[in-house]
Amino acid sequence: MNIKELLSPDVDLSSLQAKAEELLAAIETKIRNLKNAPEGRLRIAQRESGVYYYHVTDSSPEWGDYLPQTESKTIARLAQKEYDQTVLAEMQRELKTVDRFLKSFCPKRLHDIFEKLLPARRKFVQPVRLPDEEFAEQWLSVKYSGKGMSADAPLLETSRGERVRSKSEVIIADTLDRLKIPYRYEFPHQLKVRRNSRGRGDALHNPLGNKQDGGRRTVTFHPDFTCLNVRTRREFIWEHFGRMDAPEYIAETLGKFETYTANGIFPGESLIFTMETQERPLNPATVEALARKYLQ
Repeated sequence: MNIKELLSPDVDLSSLQAKAEELLAAIETKIRNLKNAPEGRLRIAQRESGVYYYHVTDSSPEWGDYLPQTESKTIARLAQKEYDQTVLAEMQRELKTVDRFLKSFCPKRLHDIFEKLLPARRKFVQPVRLPDEEFAEQWLSVKYSGKGMSADAPLLETSRGERVRSKSEVIIADTLDRLKIPYRYEFPHQLKVRRNSRGRGDALHNPLGNKQDGGRRTVTFHPDFTCLNVRTRREFIWEHFGRMDAPEYIAETLGKFETYTANGIFPGESLIFTMETQERPLNPATVEALARKYLQ
């Protein structure tokens, strides 16, 4: 489902505020350095016989006092001084620009224009950007078919009554639900996989589709969770690998990672994963930390 919005997610003001603080700290450092810098400036003369350095001050000749190579520290301090003066002015200009933006930028005004419409009018209006709640509602309204459960599968349900395949998936689902992060369980994704020398595709996790595409084929993957970061409007696949002490399972897991990266799905960008073994079960604190890091 393609939810149309004319405007992308709002600028992350926290990163701009951090940038302003970083600029301010750098400005203060350069001001202190310039107070301790030598007087005057550096003049460089490039001739056929070589490069010559001169220290120009109010008391020096117009072309400055010659600095031999033995005065390399003085040359470096004068060169650094001129650089610091130039970069200081630019950082001060940049800080003023960021400060003006932070003071004047107010995305809430755009949202309020739509929110303040009477309900009878609002239902006929397509806003430039949907309220987060409405976007999440539309995203969750997509109809799809999961993989289904076998008759002998254990009966494990999440807090919202959804049946899943493992206790660890219960932990993940309940954490997402508690943090109000929208998700779809085992939502189908169409991915490309390589065909091996025998004409078969690479090891897959229950593929249902099979469309030819030269040396590749399209298969249907059902990742454990497809999650939505409502603030950024980005989707993440969350895979839990629960038998990482079984060699065959590890091989299958590596194959899935290869398939995801080959389809432009990278860890930390659009892929989250958790793992466990019998001796090291899934830690709920890890699940919550990942959910807050990438999905809020």
